[in-house]
Amino acid sequence: SNLRMLSLGVLLVVWTLLWAGVTAQSNLRRVNDTQLSAADAKDKAWCISMRDKYNIEPGRSFGSLPYSEHNRYLQTRCYRFFCKPHPLAGKGVFKCEPLED
Repeated sequence: SNLRMLSLGVLLVVWTLLWAGVTAQSNLRRVNDTQLSAADAKDKAWCISMRDKYNIEPGRSFGSLPYSEHNRYLQTRCYRFFCKPHPLAGKGVFKCEPLED
């Protein structure tokens, strides 16, 4: 009984630490305009241009973006400019929760 309670306590602590680590890592991925490097600013401008020109739905659809540009869009991680952090971002279809302006 005491061993079981100790085991549950240890599991809870480990889970909490893991969750805190994931949350902290996700927060580091957020891109705030005041923190953008020159390269990130250029990437953001390109991503916005592609999204607007080709009706891209971040996390959902490449819209009419030419197939030859899909890899660049993914490697640039354009979703980071439009969506809150998500575990599936960059790995497939996910629900993009828009960033607050």
